Amino acid sequence: MVAGTSTGGLIAAAVATGMSASTIVEFYKEKGPEVFAPRPNYKPKGIGRKIGMPVARFAAKKAVGVQLDDLLQTKYEGGPLRSAVEGVFGQQLMGDITRCRLVVPAVDVTAGRTIVFKTPHIPGMTRDRHYKLADILMATTAAPTFFPHAMLGENGAVVDGGLWANNPSLVAYTEAMKIRECACRDVDPHFDSADVHILSIGTGEPRYSLVPPGDSAGIGWWGPKVFDVASISQSQGVSFQLNYLLGERYSRINFELPDASWALDSLQHLPALLHQGRTVAHDNLTRVFDVFFIDSTPDFVPFEDCGQPTSPVEAVGRTT
Repeated sequence: MVAGTSTGGLIAAAVATGMSASTIVEFYKEKGPEVFAPRPNYKPKGIGRKIGMPVARFAAKKAVGVQLDDLLQTKYEGGPLRSAVEGVFGQQLMGDITRCRLVVPAVDVTAGRTIVFKTPHIPGMTRDRHYKLADILMATTAAPTFFPHAMLGENGAVVDGGLWANNPSLVAYTEAMKIRECACRDVDPHFDSADVHILSIGTGEPRYSLVPPGDSAGIGWWGPKVFDVASISQSQGVSFQLNYLLGERYSRINFELPDASWALDSLQHLPALLHQGRTVAHDNLTRVFDVFFIDSTPDFVPFEDCGQPTSPVEAVGRTT
């Protein structure tokens, strides 16, 4: 099984559909500048508003440290991201994936609940098999303020799963336990919780050490910081829980970002990020290779809508 949130959802889907790591890297290098192309400034209606915009922009930057345009619209348009995603995954459906099980968290803000998109690997849970993979990935990558929300179905607005599952390892673990409970014994091997090993790969963790000014810091101070604090804390909390539950069977690979300029849209750091990724991978390969990259996994057998497994699909390589 592979699980991924936000940009990790893109990578997880690529792995689940058989894409090589080198191809994934080339995708980010080629499409990054298109996806994070600067958006035109917000254009207000009316002469008075147009005259006041320069003053308002200056005031917003001075007061809360952000551009006024970013308060009025998402920082980036969604079209280039959709074009990039559809260029890779085309019209594939979630139910078309047969290489391995895939889990992608998101948030359905219309229904007011978290949501986990998944391949049909649990009987009775086949809702997502007819969703286009590209639509699911647009949802999990719809980081609020950065990209527009995704519309899934008739009226459902869905956004970035990183709001609640920035580190989706615990989601993957609970999914594995449900598979253990519901597995079809004719085709799926029995396993216990002690057989579960998790390789959790981060995308770099910002360093933060904050001392709020005075005794009542407000939104002007907390606004630019609260999302990072929440996402880092969530990820650290999941690692703490899984270290507690699994011990050495939980392997976390991540690295500390050098400074605040290494944001999710900082294309100028992409070469250094790739170098850092290769270095971290090299440093950890020996530790994780024997556990995760030697043996092949059993075949993934999807369940039909009736709750019965389809015929086995030939396994392709090792997935975790």
